[in-house]
Amino acid sequence: MIRKIFGGLEEARNKGLTAKHFSFNRKGGRCENCEGLRYVTSNMLFFKDLEVICQVCGGNQFNDEVLSVKYKGYTIKDILKMSVEDALCVFNTYPKIERILKLLQNVGLRYLELGQTLTTLSGGEGQRLKLAKELINNGEKQLIYNG
Repeated sequence: MIRKIFGGLEEARNKGLTAKHFSFNRKGGRCENCEGLRYVTSNMLFFKDLEVICQVCGGNQFNDEVLSVKYKGYTIKDILKMSVEDALCVFNTYPKIERILKLLQNVGLRYLELGQTLTTLSGGEGQRLKLAKELINNGEKQLIYNG
């Protein structure tokens, strides 16, 4: 949804950018040197490989054209670094996004960054994220969970 917002901005459309350009998982908007990972692996021959910040994007994941597009003064990178709690203020005019963010907040994940990778979550955070997803997918249904 957030990528659609960025892709729908007049500035993005004028540059020929669509929602897909605002994903670091796809070619087109991401930094191709690090493939949107922020870092590159340096082979140290006889030593353990070393991960270093990408020299091309400086760890920003996206190319400069994508990072030049702003929503309410924020780049897509800024938004992905925002906590759930901070993002609620930015997307308060989008009921669908606001509902999801409030659910994440209600299950105790208000501090998570929107762009945080799943592999960095603790077991408890992963469980709360699954709970939030279940609540989001079931809409307004009254549910009872048996632990």
